[in-house]
Amino acid sequence: MEFYNNKQYQEDAVCTIIHPLICPFTAKTNLIKISNTTADFDKAAFSSSSSILYILTSSPQLSVVSRMSDFSNFVLQESCQVSTVSAITQPSSNGGGSFEDFTPYYANDPDFISTLASVTDIQKLITQPSGFRILVNTTFGAVPHHRVLSGDCNPAAPPVIPFIPDRTGPRISNSSGGFIVGTNQTVSISQITQCSGMLMIYTFVSTPAAGSWCFSYNSNSFQIVLTPTNNSCGGSFNLYDIEKNSPPTVVQNFTTSVLMYAHHNYTWDVYIDQDKENDSPVANVTVLDTSNNPVAFPYQWFFFNNVGAKQIQVKAVNAPQPAGIAVQVQYKIKLEVTDAFNIPQPNIYYIDLKIKRNYPPYRVGTIDFTIPDIIVPQSFSKTFWYSDFFDFEKDPLTIICSSYTSTGQDANWITAEFNKTVDGNVTIFGKVPPDNSYAGSYQINCDVKDLNTDFESIQFSLNVVEKQTFQIATPQQNIQVAIPQTSEIVFNAVDAYGQQMISTLYINSAQFVSGHPLFNSGWISWDASIPKLILSPYDNSQGGSYAFSVKFDDPDHILSQTSNDFSIFIQQNQPVISIATIQDQFAISNNRFQIDIDTSSLFQDPESLPITTFYRFAGGGSLPYFVSQFPNGTLSGFTTDEDVGSYQFECVGQDNGASQAFVSFIFQVKDSCYQGSYGNTTENACIKCPKGCKTCFGSDYKTQCNECETGYFKLGYGCYFKCPDGYYGDKADKTCKQCNKACASCTGPSYTQCNRCNDLIELNEFNVLARKGFLLTADSECVVPQCKLRQFFFWDPLPVNDLYTGLCTQCYETCLTCVGEAINECILCLPGHVYDEKLHTCTKCEDFPGLFTNEEYQCEDICGDGLVIDKQCDDGNTFSGDGCNSACEVEYGYECNSSGCRETIPPILKVDYITKTNLLYISFSKYVYIQNETSLQKSNMNLHLDYEGKSYLFDYRTIEDPNQKLIPNRSISKFMIKLQDFQQTISGEEDLTVALKDYGQIKDSSGNKLRNLEQMVHPAPFIFLSDTEKMIVNGLGQTIRYGFMSTCSFNVALKMLLNSTMQFLWGLVHSLQIFAILLYINIDFPENVLIFSNFMQVASGDLSDFGSVIPDMKKEKMIILFITNSKMMRYLRILLSPMAKNQLCGLLVCQFQFLKIRTASMVLASGIALITGAIAMLMPFLVMSLIYHHRKSVNKEKWNNQFGMLTYEVKNNRLLQAYYYPIFLYQRLVIVTVIVYGTPYPLVQCLIIMICNFGMIAYLLSQKPFKEEISQTTIALDELAVNICVAFFILIQVKDMKGDNLKNVGYIILVFIVISVFKNLVIVIVFGIQSAQHKIKQMFQAEDQQQDSQDSSDYDQEQTQISDEEQNKINTKDIYEEIQREIYEQNNFTSYASPEKINSLKVKNTNDNSNASTPQN
Repeated sequence: MEFYNNKQYQEDAVCTIIHPLICPFTAKTNLIKISNTTADFDKAAFSSSSSILYILTSSPQLSVVSRMSDFSNFVLQESCQVSTVSAITQPSSNGGGSFEDFTPYYANDPDFISTLASVTDIQKLITQPSGFRILVNTTFGAVPHHRVLSGDCNPAAPPVIPFIPDRTGPRISNSSGGFIVGTNQTVSISQITQCSGMLMIYTFVSTPAAGSWCFSYNSNSFQIVLTPTNNSCGGSFNLYDIEKNSPPTVVQNFTTSVLMYAHHNYTWDVYIDQDKENDSPVANVTVLDTSNNPVAFPYQWFFFNNVGAKQIQVKAVNAPQPAGIAVQVQYKIKLEVTDAFNIPQPNIYYIDLKIKRNYPPYRVGTIDFTIPDIIVPQSFSKTFWYSDFFDFEKDPLTIICSSYTSTGQDANWITAEFNKTVDGNVTIFGKVPPDNSYAGSYQINCDVKDLNTDFESIQFSLNVVEKQTFQIATPQQNIQVAIPQTSEIVFNAVDAYGQQMISTLYINSAQFVSGHPLFNSGWISWDASIPKLILSPYDNSQGGSYAFSVKFDDPDHILSQTSNDFSIFIQQNQPVISIATIQDQFAISNNRFQIDIDTSSLFQDPESLPITTFYRFAGGGSLPYFVSQFPNGTLSGFTTDEDVGSYQFECVGQDNGASQAFVSFIFQVKDSCYQGSYGNTTENACIKCPKGCKTCFGSDYKTQCNECETGYFKLGYGCYFKCPDGYYGDKADKTCKQCNKACASCTGPSYTQCNRCNDLIELNEFNVLARKGFLLTADSECVVPQCKLRQFFFWDPLPVNDLYTGLCTQCYETCLTCVGEAINECILCLPGHVYDEKLHTCTKCEDFPGLFTNEEYQCEDICGDGLVIDKQCDDGNTFSGDGCNSACEVEYGYECNSSGCRETIPPILKVDYITKTNLLYISFSKYVYIQNETSLQKSNMNLHLDYEGKSYLFDYRTIEDPNQKLIPNRSISKFMIKLQDFQQTISGEEDLTVALKDYGQIKDSSGNKLRNLEQMVHPAPFIFLSDTEKMIVNGLGQTIRYGFMSTCSFNVALKMLLNSTMQFLWGLVHSLQIFAILLYINIDFPENVLIFSNFMQVASGDLSDFGSVIPDMKKEKMIILFITNSKMMRYLRILLSPMAKNQLCGLLVCQFQFLKIRTASMVLASGIALITGAIAMLMPFLVMSLIYHHRKSVNKEKWNNQFGMLTYEVKNNRLLQAYYYPIFLYQRLVIVTVIVYGTPYPLVQCLIIMICNFGMIAYLLSQKPFKEEISQTTIALDELAVNICVAFFILIQVKDMKGDNLKNVGYIILVFIVISVFKNLVIVIVFGIQSAQHKIKQMFQAEDQQQDSQDSSDYDQEQTQISDEEQNKINTKDIYEEIQREIYEQNNFTSYASPEKINSLKVKNTNDNSNASTPQN
């Protein structure tokens, strides 16, 4: 505190001077300056310690040094440099007067000496305590005594400074830590008073003074108001620290240097990283030129806007071309991000933007701009490709085509289509309307554009020619057709451009149609589509002359009709004539025969038509079975003995008109020839078989022998004395059999019976023809020669005696097998070599990078060298787990190539679990990265809730893990989704499907997209409460809360004024607390009960919602009266005691259940909680012991003043009656313990609680501990209501209630709670009023009985004596009953006390009562 001199007394008062050697100091608590306006004292503080403040006061009549010992909250900020004082008097600062050394007065003052000797404290103020002096101006009189009091008040006493808590350091919350710019706060303090009644003027002090305008002090409401509206308020101000507001920052993952082309777009997504104060971000974007001057026109193409609360989107849309001929233009984008409190000091980020000129596309392909001429009404089509054009900026191309004509009627029939046939082409096409007025020249222009306004233009030309009169290319004249010839007549009627005309046939002036009598015979056929006429007369009745006419019409109906008229003569057919004969023929039985007859010379046709011949029996019928005929007139067959005889045949000649002639002859089969001969049909004689043939059918011994003579071998139909090469004679069956395939000639079937070998020429291992065998050995074997490894068989190029020979020759040194001795003729390699299949060479393993020869002499890849030859992978190391394991094999879930290995297993989204509040904990199988901020927001989520085809309405939101913010380029492994706003009741059996709309927005570090896999879970049950139901429940809760507060206020007022009972209030508190505690049982309670339970917390001291209801006590005297009144304090302790004990018991039980000792802070917190809870658990036992040992003193004033709250409301007739409160605390402790430790067994929890409550009911009904009968009845009813609610809890658990059934049971529970609470409320009010009436009546009766005479005193004494006698009687009765109980308890049998003992106890009790009443008198 600083005290300023009163100006009113400045002339005649003595100004206290603090010598310069004792420097003034400033305490940190100097928030308020107080100036004295009425007192005659000037004050100045000059010495302080942690416990004492000394104040020097001086006036013309009085100089006093006094002290204030309540100085625990002062902290010195400045030190004072003091040197040793040698002189005790010095001139005054105003030029006159003297000073007196006050030090001797304090030489023997232990408080003062100890203060100076306390080095820890005094060094903050004075560097040399031994030289400390107190100098006072003595100009205006003698020095008075230094300790003067005015009653109990030292006139120099300082004002009473209330405790003002520090709010220093960084801001933690609204109620702790420092403040922050942008948050207005109000700090209330008590009124500052002074014992002598000085009036004070308050001036608020700010240190430093620069921020004083951020604070104000309201002396009427005693509040310090902090209004730090901008950062100039930041700093440390005495007790308070105000932290400056920081502007938000952004995630700097956007591109800060961009090169783009004109007419292109570019978007920067800037994400707000964090704002320490959670202020709303304010962004501004400015486009600057190269001189950092703002550009005047950018907002025609430059935009920015806020996307959500954490994203700013900056866009350059259709950027303009650089001015003039400039190639590019450069800008600087200035992005300012701030909030409302940091407008002048935003965080600034710059983006360099270069815009290059955008050039139009140009043609790179070859395009034929000519279109072939077409004739009316033909079609045309012309195609060119987008790829024929190139745009340097790779902009999308747009092609627009238009057509026009100056000579034709119009060009509307020409069309251009894109991607008509295949993607990427442009097709111009059209069909000329059927009118020669459209003939003329046409031009088609196509403009090829990109995003630029400039374009490349191309032009096509088309010439449309008029349709000319058509001509018949080959007109028909008179035609002659002979029966039965077929004649085809094709008409070539096309126009000049080859278009076919429409044709119609007329015969004898009648149009050719199907069904006409003239054409029913079918010998005339007409095909108008070609057009073609086919004449096929087949009967002489069809002969004669016919008039034909073919009329031609233009299919486009442009040209006039043209016809071709001609005649056709059908010539009748003449019969065939035979002009030669056939000699008789014969055959020998059991022989083959062949008869060749020239049939072309037998017949003649008058019309020279071709003639067809065939044989038959004379008069008709097919030839015999053994005779076959051929078109050239040959007869052949094989005869047997059964065929011997004569046959009459005839040869028939027939033209195409079915006219026939025939020539007859005889065919005779004679008997067979003698054995050893064969019949010769040419000579009609039997000829002897060739040599070697026993029977034959011809003269060739190789092909016409049936049986061989002895000594000959048969091969097919030949007989050989020596079998030909490749065969040997089998003497067993006299046949030639084939030699072994290796033998060219042999003596038997085996390859070991060869005389000469065959040549085996095959493709060798190099796919080249080479000799493989065979080699004739000395044992007459033909074999394929085999050589040892590392050798090959070399064949001599020339045969010797028609035999090929050779020998085994050494291969090249690296070859295991080979086809020659050269280096490039290897087939297989020696171990430790690599074979080249193209070059056929063998190279050592070590000659190849990455290979070595292993212990098995095999070439093996070196694993870990980074080279891949034969192994699956090689990442340059031999560690597993990175995609390529220690054996250089690709591990599961990876793929490897020359650039390395990457994981291929996609991440999976899964729902870990769902809480009872429908909070979904979702994780990924690995860390993933999101594409943008909305990838895991509602816009990309797809959640739906279904059950039996029914969909449910609800809402949800994404919650990010505090350590894993949902922003791009940050790894994420988990997040949460909160289901909310259900529009109907959920039973928990529904299917909740969790999926994403676009899984591709989420990838892992390897680029694998999130697997498209839906997750399905069951939601937690939810009871839907309508707005009406919520209003009812909230209304009931508010009624309970305000009713409880009213009851408390009413009961406390009665207690303060009339000393009425508090027991009914305890019953109300107890019932509400029990109901609130029961909701911690491990049962899913209905939503209406949970909402209602929030209002029951008022019984546990939760008054957070009553800030606007409870009046502001501005009259300090009321507060002081309430606090200083010892009875009021006792009642307050009585009110708060059960709440505190209940909390301590719960704290201890929970501490044992959830003990944490992992860190030092946890050990300290757990230890403190353990000690505090242990005290709470021991408290009922201590209370019982206290009552037991002081039971006989419960009616004494000392007991009532100290522990009266334990026995004030209860009887003391029996010990169990006096134990009500300990039993009550034990009941609460058991209930809390069961709820904490019995969580896995909710039914056991409920049963034990019911047993405890029934036990309490039995205790209340049997012992009746309360003086008021209504008290035990009320508490027993409360316990019964609790048990009824617990019974409903058991019903909910056993029946597993859900949905509306659970909600209905919840309303029943609420009814019992409300009835129980209002029952207590009514009882408190009714009995409170009755008690008040009784007390007031007693007060008025006592006043009426008061007498002013001397007899009134006698009357009072008499009444006191009577009252004492009645009390003695009551006490004697109670003592008697107690003695009987003690004797019974000690001896376990009935006994009676003697009169002497009773009288002695009576006298003793009378004395105690008289002694106890003495202080009251």
